[in-house]
Amino acid sequence: MKKIHWLFPLMVFLTACSMVNSNQKLYEVRMMSGDSLYAKSKPTLEEDGYYRFNDVNKQRYIINKDLVLFIEPTTFKK
Repeated sequence: MKKIHWLFPLMVFLTACSMVNSNQKLYEVRMMSGDSLYAKSKPTLEEDGYYRFNDVNKQRYIINKDLVLFIEPTTFKK
């Protein structure tokens, strides 16, 4: 019986923690073609005029700055 007393508050605590951090902050890279890519950190423009970054699926991208419409932060529900 004593095991149940500490198990229930633990379950409530873990559920509350997962609900508090349910938003995921990403950066949307919108292309001139209308396609969007999402990165966990803000892509930076290199000196040669290309953005090099990994998307949320860990796929590597190298994109010419002239093909990028905008890069802005966005949030998603997990």
